[in-house]
Amino acid sequence: MSSEIVTGQITDIRFLIRKDDSAVNKNTVKDHSRDEEEEGFVQIPVIEKRRITIDSNVIIAAAFSKNDPDNSASQRVIIKCRTQDIPMLTDIIADECLKRARKPNSRVSASAMNMILNEISFEIMELKPIPSADELAKKYKIRDKRDLKILFSADMTDSVIIITQDKDFFEGVEGIKARIIDIYEYDKEGRTCEECETANSQE
Repeated sequence: MSSEIVTGQITDIRFLIRKDDSAVNKNTVKDHSRDEEEEGFVQIPVIEKRRITIDSNVIIAAAFSKNDPDNSASQRVIIKCRTQDIPMLTDIIADECLKRARKPNSRVSASAMNMILNEISFEIMELKPIPSADELAKKYKIRDKRDLKILFSADMTDSVIIITQDKDFFEGVEGIKARIIDIYEYDKEGRTCEECETANSQE
């Protein structure tokens, strides 16, 4: 039986799968929390979904490319995050997206932006009132002070990853435990080299 390595946090739960099965049959998979193997079964670890903050610039880019999801890394990231991980959508992130949509001559309407926000998560977590910029600057460090509230959002939601295309996040950010990656690194996780090359050629 072939197996695939998937990044993530390992829980204490284990599944048992029959050793003689050539493929995973859902009817033969059963929950099992003991450490020892049962006769005729092999244990595989369960992967825990990660809490992820998607920066507003990624969501805005996805909204702009809504009609062409197959060729949009931002769209793929959102789809992957909501199906394989847990997007931590807060009022801070949502407000940033809607503010952009309400600007004159915006390429996406507020209603369309609301639609993509609903696709990311049915629930928006409220973090307001937000501490002042001076208070946030005492805990976090980033070149563009306007991004302090994004770090605050990720911190308050215990996010382990921040996905962003903002270059300021890759230059000396401090005070945050989350790993910061761009959309292409997240998009490549768990994919073969051939799949990644195909996706990149479509960008």
